[in-house]
Amino acid sequence: FDGAWINSRLVEGGRVGDLYGYRFRYANDGQLLIGADGFPIVDQSKFVLAGNAMPDFTSALINTFSWKGLSLSFQVEWKQGGDVYDMGLRNSTRNGILKETERRHEQVVFKGVKADGTPNTTVVEIDGDNFYRSTVRYNGASEILLQDASWFRLRVVSLSYSLPKKWLSTSPLGALSFNLTGNNLYLNTPYKGYDPESLQNGAGNNAFGFSGLTTPAVRSINFGLNATFK
Repeated sequence: FDGAWINSRLVEGGRVGDLYGYRFRYANDGQLLIGADGFPIVDQSKFVLAGNAMPDFTSALINTFSWKGLSLSFQVEWKQGGDVYDMGLRNSTRNGILKETERRHEQVVFKGVKADGTPNTTVVEIDGDNFYRSTVRYNGASEILLQDASWFRLRVVSLSYSLPKKWLSTSPLGALSFNLTGNNLYLNTPYKGYDPESLQNGAGNNAFGFSGLTTPAVRSINFGLNATFK
């Protein structure tokens, strides 16, 4: 799958879910390589393995507690690991919407080394046009675009109560119960968008690792009444 700046590829020797993209250039010792203009360099000469969309593990706990006519059930989920590309992130970055783009018109020295291996000492000014909007200096790098898609969520909570049958003995009702159900009540994730579970290409698509530009699951609370007649 071609996501422009991040691609999903299955190559010989690789794994299902491998994501490829451009990366910043680094010196042989792993330090960030700074260009002659004082800015980091996004190497757009080739796509390299940048992450994998498959999680380390997923788990869920589903339980129900009942006492007399009262019942409480819930479902919690924990997904650890897996990378995702929010396909709306680049636009948010380029247009200065995200919190990490708040630093503007500042004089900074990027930590790294020059081509000759000496520490970078070049002072540059950060602003939207020369940095955040630049694909060769910032928003084209997979280190910026890929995010950790781990989450902990409370998927469903349902509370129900069934009236004792003796209360209905003189009525035409055989049973009467009330229920209150909440969906997607809590989500904790390092993902910057709405929900890393929202697949860009919809359910059933095998291009994992792409989200954004689609409607995420919404929080809802529903009240219900169930009645049976004699």
